[in-house]
Amino acid sequence: MTTVPGFGASPSDPFGDLDDPAAGDPATIREIAGLHRASAARWNANAHAFAAAEVWFDGDQAEAVDAVEAQATHLAPPLQTLSDSHSSAAAALEVFAAAIDDIAGRSGRLRADVDSSLADIARTREALGDLGGGRLPYLTELHPSSSLYDWPAGPPLLPAYLIDQAVRDGTLTAADVTALHAGVRRWRALLGTIDTCRASYAALSDTRASANDACAAALENTPLNAAVTAARAGAPPVSEEAAVASWLALSPTLFTATYATDPDAAIRALETATPDVVASIWATLPAAFIAALISRNPAAVGNLEGARYRDRNTANVARLTGEHDATVRQIAERSEVGGAALLKERLRVLDYLIETYGDGRAAQRLPPEFLVRLDTTPPGEPYVVVTIGDPGTASNTGTVVSGMGSGSADIKTYRSNFSKIVKDADDSAVLLSFNYRTPSADLSVLTPNFAIAGAPRLGRELDGLRAVQRAITGSRSVLIGHSYGATTSAAVLAQDSHGVDAFAAVGPAGFLAGTTLSELHISPDNVFVAIAKKDPWASPGQTWSGRINPTLDDWGAVRFGTEGTRLADGTTLLSTTGHDFVEGSAQEGSRSYTAPGTESARNIAHILAGDPDRLTPGSATYPHPLWGTTPDVIEPPIKDKDPQQRFLAPAQDRRLLNDPS
Repeated sequence: MTTVPGFGASPSDPFGDLDDPAAGDPATIREIAGLHRASAARWNANAHAFAAAEVWFDGDQAEAVDAVEAQATHLAPPLQTLSDSHSSAAAALEVFAAAIDDIAGRSGRLRADVDSSLADIARTREALGDLGGGRLPYLTELHPSSSLYDWPAGPPLLPAYLIDQAVRDGTLTAADVTALHAGVRRWRALLGTIDTCRASYAALSDTRASANDACAAALENTPLNAAVTAARAGAPPVSEEAAVASWLALSPTLFTATYATDPDAAIRALETATPDVVASIWATLPAAFIAALISRNPAAVGNLEGARYRDRNTANVARLTGEHDATVRQIAERSEVGGAALLKERLRVLDYLIETYGDGRAAQRLPPEFLVRLDTTPPGEPYVVVTIGDPGTASNTGTVVSGMGSGSADIKTYRSNFSKIVKDADDSAVLLSFNYRTPSADLSVLTPNFAIAGAPRLGRELDGLRAVQRAITGSRSVLIGHSYGATTSAAVLAQDSHGVDAFAAVGPAGFLAGTTLSELHISPDNVFVAIAKKDPWASPGQTWSGRINPTLDDWGAVRFGTEGTRLADGTTLLSTTGHDFVEGSAQEGSRSYTAPGTESARNIAHILAGDPDRLTPGSATYPHPLWGTTPDVIEPPIKDKDPQQRFLAPAQDRRLLNDPS
């Protein structure tokens, strides 16, 4: 295509090569400004209340009240400062939103002028192309229907002898010649108008940059930071989320420019934001900026929900050697007998992670495998989440929640079985989540405490997946919980869907007492359950704890088969003959729920892929005969060194979900 200097390559959009100066959502910015206004009013009211503390008490009360009054009065100035800071932030954002609106109006008018000029050029081309009755090639090529000539080049300078010859042979009349020269002049004038509009449009980008800088400076110069510091020194705690949201509401370019020299502040801002906000910002950050964040604080980036999973893997892999060496040093420093046992458990997991992910090859496999969470703060095995496939690109992603007696030491066997399931489920990935403290394989499985404590961690993890999946059209989130992991999963879904589309409870140890199918915040048709008849643990876990058996008819979930069957094509599927989710700790000769070739593994793959019509049916499962009848009183002791992990009666389950404290 022919072009002229100053114009883009597109004949349909002369602004196509220029940045949009009106980018952004003023409505969102005004909404956040409104939050600042509300915060300002709240803190202002508090400040006035504390300033008037002397009227709280009767004059004849004890003198000790004087100290309380002095303390309260002392809080008034920092609270007022905080109120004023929120007001300043709101004003800055309101001015910024108004600037974007003004720029949008001006850029819109420029676009309207250009569109009018383009339409006029098209009419001029058509008129010139029709001169001479279509018998002159150098004129017919100007016609809009011709693909040989595009408007950015402007009209040609037609040699005078061609015009004279056309007049002599009667192809053109004198009036045609006049119209030809007038059309050429008109065409050039319109191109000049477009060029002027382009220059004005480009100047608006400078205006926008000035508005960005002014807003950033106004937010930075409020006394908010000083107020927060003062508050932390003695006044009531102050949330910084509103201030951070103000920054993230601005364009990613402004966010990057603001934090370009302060990656620590950028990470603090992102850690304060919701996973949805993190994902929207992260998707537009330059690769060099992301690399700088990873280099500065790989632990924060590696565990940041909403960040790209591949980047989280890069950050966590970079940490492995350092975490390994630190653990070795801690073991060497322990002198007491048995004092290093938990550290050695952590070291064994880190050794495996280094072997599997340390050289970076796992991320290059098909499907790729990522290490997307590494939390070494708990004693013993670290909290770890790994993927098979990329949840950032797969249409279906399952979050697999481990159960009783499992932990990150079991990753190897989980990877083996779920690699086959992911392969069988089209366009799918899984997150293998060992991200909460599970009960041991003893009577501690009967308490709801582990589920209640683990639910917030799982909920945050699911929110991070949902945030990343928003960029994938038609994506699905599938929650797959085994044993006590199904108990924890149901506890999460009873509070919010967290973006989950389907839930599979495999060998569940029961749902918290009182949980109904309608409370799980997802369609009942997408809640799937199964317990193998030879599973000796799932049903007793329900019976002895008083938790719900979700496979019963009156509960209403969709049951899938585990007992083995022969398909119509002659394929024989094996039965599940134990409680384990994967091989490894299973008794010799028993088959787990995900063992290759089992009916249950095939059904789990279909649930992951979103093919419920291909499930084989299951039936209700009642207490395993090994355990006999249920005793009248169910108050088993808890074998747990942590005094906080006490047995709670089933009636308390629902109350604790709403108030874990």
